Amino acid sequence: MVVIAIIGILSAVAIPNFIAYRDKAYCSGAETDANSIINT
Repeated sequence: MVVIAIIGILSAVAIPNFIAYRDKAYCSGAETDANSIINT
């Protein structure tokens, strides 16, 4: 029971961080693409 609670707490912390990291990577890629279009 304790192990399940620990896993739940860790996933509650990790999932939002993963989503934020994914969104940041997407925005960074879009910015790179936009700069590439502007500079060519």
